[in-house]
Amino acid sequence: MSRPPLSNAEEEPAFLKADEACDRCAAAMKAAILGRMRAAGASLHRPSLALAMAYASPSAIRLAFKPQEHAHAWATEMLSDERFAGKAGPKKLTEAQVVDEAVDVGIELGLDTLPAKIRKLVDVDAARALTRKRLFAGMFRQNVAAYEESLAGLERLASAARLPSMATLVDIERLASMFGLTSRQADAIVRATEALFNYGPKNTKARLDSIRRAMVKRIEQALEMRAEVLGRTLVSEAIATAQTALFEVAKRQGLFSDEEKIQVWVARGNACPICQGLDGKTAAVGEAFVSDYNGETYYQEPVHPNCKCKRRLVTVKTPKRTTRRRAA
Repeated sequence: MSRPPLSNAEEEPAFLKADEACDRCAAAMKAAILGRMRAAGASLHRPSLALAMAYASPSAIRLAFKPQEHAHAWATEMLSDERFAGKAGPKKLTEAQVVDEAVDVGIELGLDTLPAKIRKLVDVDAARALTRKRLFAGMFRQNVAAYEESLAGLERLASAARLPSMATLVDIERLASMFGLTSRQADAIVRATEALFNYGPKNTKARLDSIRRAMVKRIEQALEMRAEVLGRTLVSEAIATAQTALFEVAKRQGLFSDEEKIQVWVARGNACPICQGLDGKTAAVGEAFVSDYNGETYYQEPVHPNCKCKRRLVTVKTPKRTTRRRAA
């Protein structure tokens, strides 16, 4: 079943096609990120975790993991030269294959939003190479941020380890299995566990087991939500970066100039105030858009997780020439 239109732009069919491809890629990336979170938790230095729990010392968590090293390795694997071999069948895709497919989606979106007469003239290989170069730097930064936030979540859990309520939930292995929660998610887990522990009937063994099962389920749901947001953001970034690269390569080839074509921001769906402030804004290819809402500059979508915005390329309107009337 196709999606209903989210905007009245003539490129909306191309936008919707990219949205559906983004959903597929994001689902595959979510599964890969969940696996990476589990692997990161398994690799945590157990003595450091034990120290953090024994003394409720968040700083000891930092001894258990090196975000920069892991983020660099992650970005390298995501942008390896492994090509997408085939789209048929339920084969599990690697992160590199998902990114590769997302880049192809962005290239196709870029072609769909270019004038038809120049689509076959664009150097697609150059656009793809430029995309991958830019994605490495962007994904490295995002991966560092993701790991740092995961460590902040563990720090919050470690600082609460001495609470009687958390004894029902946190041991070294379970703490490691929670790697991936944000600090906000971890704080919500702590508060919910305390509420169940302190404000219910007598805490019998059966009730404590029930609390633990309920909270473990909630943790799993929170991790899935985090992986979904991270996966969709990474995929959306890949698609938008590929479209931008294609526009820039076409411009460098002289297929259009800033005097002929300009980008227009299209806010779609239930846009947030920032995206509403960008809607209809124009910028030359390679230049930034400025939001009326906060005055911040944005070169491309996504502005935030689950951002639906897109960009289109339109012809610059030139003033009509006036002619003088001949004197009678």
